[in-house]
Amino acid sequence: IQDPQRYGEQYIRRFAGSLVPALFNKVNQTYFDPVVRDARTMLDTIKARLPYFSQSLPPRRNIFGDVIVREGALGPDILSTVFMSTDKENPIAKEMVKLDYFPSMPQREINGNPLSPEQYDQYTEIAGKRAVKLLEKKIAVPAWAKRQPDDNIKVIKNAFEDARDYARAEMKRRYPE
Repeated sequence: IQDPQRYGEQYIRRFAGSLVPALFNKVNQTYFDPVVRDARTMLDTIKARLPYFSQSLPPRRNIFGDVIVREGALGPDILSTVFMSTDKENPIAKEMVKLDYFPSMPQREINGNPLSPEQYDQYTEIAGKRAVKLLEKKIAVPAWAKRQPDDNIKVIKNAFEDARDYARAEMKRRYPE
């Protein structure tokens, strides 16, 4: 209410999602589609909560380009509101936590041109996978642990920037328009 320009659209999307009964959403998440979907509009929010329709939306990805999947819940999945995830052996993520450095997700545009949801999915996948490829070798070296934390943060930051530059070039190649 205090800042409708900033939060209004997000509030309306959540309200639209509440039009679909929670039971449909739980059935969808538990039995049909455990993938977290990238819902950007009111209609997308409603689709994301419905069996079969949710699969028409692109997946949401993490900073490493991996699809985010609901893995299981505390107690019976259909009744629980608390989802759990298993620890994935990701040395890059562990290093980022140790350094208290968390890069933001890429922007949804390239050179002022907005990306469609499908293009953004491709962009985040390319950039994330490339960043992982660049960082795996650097973090695995024994000298990494002896470096100053600020230097390691710079290396991680530069790797994500380089990966995004690479992904932007790839997207321009795929979509010259």
